Amino acid sequence: MSKRVLRERRYCTCGCSQTFECRITSTREFYNKSCCAKFSGLGKLNKGKSPWNKGLTKDTDERVKRYGENGKITRRPLYNSGVLRGHNPNPLFGKDNKWCKLNPNYKKTREKQIKTCLNRYGVENPGSTLSKCFEYYSHYAGLIKIQSSYEKRAADILDILCDSGIFSYYDRYTKKVTDYLDINGDLKRYYTDFKVVDWNGNYFYLDPKNDYKISLDSEQQKIREVIKQNIALKILNLREIELLEGYITDCSKNNSKILDILRA
Repeated sequence: MSKRVLRERRYCTCGCSQTFECRITSTREFYNKSCCAKFSGLGKLNKGKSPWNKGLTKDTDERVKRYGENGKITRRPLYNSGVLRGHNPNPLFGKDNKWCKLNPNYKKTREKQIKTCLNRYGVENPGSTLSKCFEYYSHYAGLIKIQSSYEKRAADILDILCDSGIFSYYDRYTKKVTDYLDINGDLKRYYTDFKVVDWNGNYFYLDPKNDYKISLDSEQQKIREVIKQNIALKILNLREIELLEGYITDCSKNNSKILDILRA
């Protein structure tokens, strides 16, 4: 007959509120090794230190070479079979997170993410600009999310142009405009900032950008690919914004000049 082992649940000594189960005779005090190192101060000893293999290659260090050769035998088959995910040559995994789409709940989850981003930030995919989002009230577009000073200046200009009757209305456009191939040949989604509609129902997309971003090869490739699809897109640079800010002081007199700048 086997002897019954008495066990109990304890709180981690470091104060993280984690609990663990162990024998009542055990001397264990911490939830894991990280808690132990944090509590004892051992974790601070390694802070700021470089890893032992920094700057080493298989040509300069025998240990790095040995680890790489062992990885080919033990880990590469797992990546090739799809058990592990990461830098994986398997087309179903790795790049662009295509493995997510194999999940039957992927579409439902993605729709929930888009809805949350639209409610919080005003765009489907806010990316790295979340910290720059702020609210702007337009009596044409309502309460919208603005992500840069260029967008705010463009919204101010569009408000006045709609008031003067040059355009019917505009809106903060948050949906995907189209797909395009970037400079590396990868398929990407293009999002713009504003959709401007005239009195005939015709519209164009307005995208204010700073001069540095416009000068980037990747950005120029994106703009070319979008315009190539016969999409009415106007990129508004700083000089054009400044000109428009001067022209809108007398819209009736400068009507033709304003339309020349905004012609997509």
